Amino acid sequence: MNTRRRRRQEGEQEEQIELKMTPMIDCVFLLLIFFIFATKFPKQEGKLEAKLPSQQATLQERKPTDPPTIVVIEISKDGQMRVNDIPLTLDELTAKLARLAELWPTQPVIISGDPYARHQYIVDALNACHRANIKNISFTGL
Repeated sequence: MNTRRRRRQEGEQEEQIELKMTPMIDCVFLLLIFFIFATKFPKQEGKLEAKLPSQQATLQERKPTDPPTIVVIEISKDGQMRVNDIPLTLDELTAKLARLAELWPTQPVIISGDPYARHQYIVDALNACHRANIKNISFTGL
């Protein structure tokens, strides 16, 4: 306990000043009770926010979640078309692009033509994209 002593003058008794602990303990308990009742703890048990798929949803065909990274249509000088290094005819290209557009409507396509290829081959690839309803098209050169 902290005590103070005053200088004694002649005839006075020594007076000690004490710090009263009871009111301070009462305030601490009141603050403790306040914070206990004011605090809300989150409930993490007892509630699962998971929904099981219905039987109908499991029977339907599911779309893949991630689109292919890049679809590049390479057109060679002689007009042969390759999609990601796989040779395709114009009809196969249109079918493949239609399937991609069905799964991912915003799928980007890059048409990369040889500088010496006839423009008709590039227009054919562009028409295949149009028939497949692909709107995100870019052009590059080989």
